[in-house]
Amino acid sequence: MFKATRRLSIPVLLLLLLLLLLTTTMASAQGEEPPTVTDLMAAINTGWVLLAAFLVFFMQAGFGFLEAGFVRSKNVVNIMAENFMDTTMTTVGYFIAGFAIMFGVGNAFFGQEWFFLRGIPAEIAGVSALAFFFFQFCFSAAASTIASGLMAERTSFRADLVYSFIVGLFIYPLIGHWIWGPGGWLAQLGMLDFAGSTVVHLTGALIGLAGTLLMGPRKDKEFGNA
Repeated sequence: MFKATRRLSIPVLLLLLLLLLLTTTMASAQGEEPPTVTDLMAAINTGWVLLAAFLVFFMQAGFGFLEAGFVRSKNVVNIMAENFMDTTMTTVGYFIAGFAIMFGVGNAFFGQEWFFLRGIPAEIAGVSALAFFFFQFCFSAAASTIASGLMAERTSFRADLVYSFIVGLFIYPLIGHWIWGPGGWLAQLGMLDFAGSTVVHLTGALIGLAGTLLMGPRKDKEFGNA
């Protein structure tokens, strides 16, 4: 009973926090023109996207614990640190050029605007542009972390930082533009991906598979030994 209550308390607290933020925003606007229906819808959509983004963001903790079970006990701290830095480096790359390549207007293969988030509009797809960016970079970090799990105990810490940066900078955004971006060639062919099964999970899996094939089996790893 206690565990069930604790599980339910987390999403309830998040919803209350979002409602508090919305209430504060509306209260600060008193004395100005009342918000329109469009403004209210944008606020609600932004709140929902932020809630979803937080859930995706905390997937990193789940991936960290999962991958800790894949490695030998002596490497648990290292794999947890790699998961933390994967998210950090992927975010940096996604901020510099990834978001622009993925969602900027360009051609059927990659976007050509909004590098370093310069020139982005106030809203994208009916939500705050910054909230939209936060949601999307969480997805990019998930793709990078999936790949790191497959390459556990195969790459050095520095190599992991480099590939995570490249994933967020170019690889993940390129695939994302084809399917989710404006005018992407796969989207024009009618391809749909509602929750990232291809853009996020398949991309991360293929990156990890390529790295695993290149580097081969884990060194000094014997089956059945912790």
